[in-house]
Amino acid sequence: MLSSEHNAIQLSKDKKRLLQRLNSARAVLIQSLATEFKKWSFDFENKRLISASGVYAIQWKLRDFPDSPVCYENQQTDSGICIVVRLKSERF
Repeated sequence: MLSSEHNAIQLSKDKKRLLQRLNSARAVLIQSLATEFKKWSFDFENKRLISASGVYAIQWKLRDFPDSPVCYENQQTDSGICIVVRLKSERF
């Protein structure tokens, strides 16, 4: 039986599956962030979708703290997790 971490790593190495995972995260964004991701670019090397403005990214990773052991507060899923990160400041 394969581990959840192994399954998540395999997903992250497959462009099509990773893009599907990132798009599923994009589909449930709150409205203010969803607007940022109406247009986006796929950065497979860094495992993320970048908003058209370049300010935000939906970033894939194994779990919250990949270098720490799996535990209740740091659970591992079969598909990893996606978080929204700010890449740079917006210009005002």
